Amino acid sequence: MKVTHTILILYSLVCIFVNTVAHHGPPNFRYTGSDPTVSVWNFGWPFASMIYDPNHGFQFGPFIPVVLVLQAIGALLITGIGGLAHLFRSSRRPE
Repeated sequence: MKVTHTILILYSLVCIFVNTVAHHGPPNFRYTGSDPTVSVWNFGWPFASMIYDPNHGFQFGPFIPVVLVLQAIGALLITGIGGLAHLFRSSRRPE
């Protein structure tokens, strides 16, 4: 497996982990029906990007679009740098 594929897979696993790590406690952001005295599941690290409230279901944080776009840009950068490295290596090979 090429190094770029390995790095992209590891990056994707880190993004999945960061988005799904959960802790139980008061809500990390306000949403319709939020009650700071009721413990909920906060998903995301270091800041919650999604909350599961048993009374109100899943609530998405205000920055989840930004987080997902930045993670997609990171994946594109890894892929682009890997592609450029491949082109550079292939152009330097002796015939």
